[in-house]
Amino acid sequence: QLVMSSLFELKQVILSDPFMILSGVSIITLLAPLLAPIGAYGTTDWPLSQNMVGSIQNASAIFMFFFIAYYSAEL
Repeated sequence: QLVMSSLFELKQVILSDPFMILSGVSIITLLAPLLAPIGAYGTTDWPLSQNMVGSIQNASAIFMFFFIAYYSAEL
């Protein structure tokens, strides 16, 4: 029963509208630097690991806060 109940609740969370919206917005935010890489002095940057790690950390930090705040309030 524990496994079935846990799978049911996980399915309810993942298929919920707020989760889909927050996931979509965070994916768009993470893909934006790849589509429009503007670097220093107006030149384009190549998507190097050192550049992408920093942009992923900055972009995902605020959305993780939204995920945690929403689902902790729901619990």
